[in-house]
Amino acid sequence: MRRTFARRHPRVLSPSDAEAPLGNTLDSLATTQSPLGPKPVWCPPKYTPRATVAVTSEDTRESILGAALEAFGDQGFAAVSIRNLASRLGISSAALYYHFPSKLALLEPYLDEVAALLARFPPAEMTEARKPELLAGYLDIVLGSPDVADLVGRERALDGHPELGPRMTELVEGTLARLAAPGGDDAARVRATAAIGALRRPVLRPEIDATRQTEELLDAALAARGGADLHPGSSDGGWC
Repeated sequence: MRRTFARRHPRVLSPSDAEAPLGNTLDSLATTQSPLGPKPVWCPPKYTPRATVAVTSEDTRESILGAALEAFGDQGFAAVSIRNLASRLGISSAALYYHFPSKLALLEPYLDEVAALLARFPPAEMTEARKPELLAGYLDIVLGSPDVADLVGRERALDGHPELGPRMTELVEGTLARLAAPGGDDAARVRATAAIGALRRPVLRPEIDATRQTEELLDAALAARGGADLHPGSSDGGWC
């Protein structure tokens, strides 16, 4: 037997219902009592947006670079392949190639920055007053990518790489030539090398907060090079 509660228990509207707003009438209908108890009223669940963290392509590149530098430090640059690196990251080789087409591409942004810095200081235009500016620019690059700077400075396998080796030699020689000018003799090159080391080595030591010691680092580099003081505008017209 079909049960139809609407017919057996009709809702009789009173004259006041006809005059009431539609919303009030619907509210009263929703709470109509029946032999089975109050009529349930369905309410949609409250939507609470899930907190999300945007993962950008740059985040992925940074993660890959960090894992690559760790792998290079553990096994050496030559021993790490793209397949090894992808397995270490838990991604496919194709996904890694999408961000870095080769191992060299992992280091190219750093080398490009050094090349761009040197381009701002043509050898023919180098003066003593510009050398602190060159050292400050190099320090900014090292502070921005200390792990890459460490790898490039100590990984001897990179020197013999057929593509990377010549480019690194060009950048190193270009930096030393600018810092050693105008004489450029062996003694000047030794002092220039010491200046670069005075900037790079403290940055790589974890117990030193190099970002808070930039002036001291530049002073040490200039002292190692035997150059002028650091800051322009001093009473003797040099850098203090």
